Amino acid sequence: MISGLFSCTILYSQAYEIEVKFKSYKNNQVYLGFHYGHNKYVRDTAEVNQKGVVVFSGDKEIPGGIYLIIVPNKNYFELIVNEEKISVETDTGDFVKNMKVILSDENKVFYDYLRFMQDQHFSKTDLQAKLNALDERDTIEKQKINEKIKNLDDEVVHYRESIIKDHSELFFAKIVKALEEPLPRPMEAADNDSMYRNYLYGFYQEHFFDHMDLSDEKILRTPIYEPKVDRYVDKLTLRHPDSIKYAAERLIDKSMANEEVFKYTLIKLFNKYAKSQYMGMDAVVVHLAEKYYLSGKASWADSTQIAKIYERVVNLSSNLIGMKAPELIMQDTSGQYKSLHAIKSFYTLLVFWDVSCGHCKLVVSELKKLVDRSPSDSLQVFAVHTGKESKEWKKHVIENKLPFIHVSDLKQFSNFRQLYDVYSTPVVYLLDKEKIIQAKRIAVDKIEPIINTLEKRFDLVPDPPEDQSERKTE
Repeated sequence: MISGLFSCTILYSQAYEIEVKFKSYKNNQVYLGFHYGHNKYVRDTAEVNQKGVVVFSGDKEIPGGIYLIIVPNKNYFELIVNEEKISVETDTGDFVKNMKVILSDENKVFYDYLRFMQDQHFSKTDLQAKLNALDERDTIEKQKINEKIKNLDDEVVHYRESIIKDHSELFFAKIVKALEEPLPRPMEAADNDSMYRNYLYGFYQEHFFDHMDLSDEKILRTPIYEPKVDRYVDKLTLRHPDSIKYAAERLIDKSMANEEVFKYTLIKLFNKYAKSQYMGMDAVVVHLAEKYYLSGKASWADSTQIAKIYERVVNLSSNLIGMKAPELIMQDTSGQYKSLHAIKSFYTLLVFWDVSCGHCKLVVSELKKLVDRSPSDSLQVFAVHTGKESKEWKKHVIENKLPFIHVSDLKQFSNFRQLYDVYSTPVVYLLDKEKIIQAKRIAVDKIEPIINTLEKRFDLVPDPPEDQSERKTE
């Protein structure tokens, strides 16, 4: 069996025929599959006849790339499909070793490469075992073995370079080239560590996809593209909304060289951050939506999809981290109007809750404990009751002695649900002294660590509030 070293995407053709002859495998079904991103899909099924031959064929175009021939025990081998007719012969004992390519220039080069890499792997494994068995004092022998290992690595590099140079017309050459990493300059005498790290960050942001042909749709059906995208945004980009949205934009703009690659890349990144568990990634969603979907660049999106995306953007665009929290003026339990922006505490917790929600009552109880142990007037809670039942709400507030500013909007004048994207409860926002949103949709046990981080980041000490009156239940 060979691992999913590559995956598939195909050049469009008028018809296709893939013939595989097994030396000792008969009268059984096999499958024609393909990779797409991190997943594998089955495209067709066919029977191996009594002569050990199976044929997959069709009179319509098939997307190009590297496909999988899968036998019933889920063992498989890969074929590059970039020609109308392919004929190979192999056996289930060792698909790579036993592979004989009868008809296919792509797969002749592909399997020569796989056999070469297999030999290199075994040689390197043997050398590594010898190296590990040596005594620490055997420095000369260690040096010799390390040199041999380096030579093996150099041979791989040279072999790949020869494929790119000598077989540039093949799709496989594009795959090999896509495996190359961009090469930054070495650290120079004038660089300090910080300067060089900044250089590396900028370099990889700009050049990470230089060796990948994003104008070729076939790259989508390889196991190369999606992992490279994930590595780019997860490992080589700072986990900050501004950094991510511009990194994502840079890649998406490059992917516009091909409509299908653009579609795949935008959908992947948009969904990735729409589902992200990391706080603040909704800013990335808004940015991508406005730049590509709402601008009309995502031509495949229909009016229903655009309407849903527009609604989501509207609900997010006023409550992103770093923005000033929208003002809320609501009536408290005695009918007096209270202003969110008028609160003088250094931090404000804005919580949306409903007395009929059991989890909400638990969160409110935990917030009370947090306020009780916080320095006087350094933390205040603006608690918005979202339900329509006022009697039970007021009763719960009084019985539990909740030291918050309690308000509700029974007449639905404030538009709080859209302003703060409240589609379920509870929802907790953390605001600073200037009512800038510093965190949103946070668990109670995360509040103190976030505040501690904010104070270290900005080196802030809470100012005494102007109003020194005791907290009271509104």
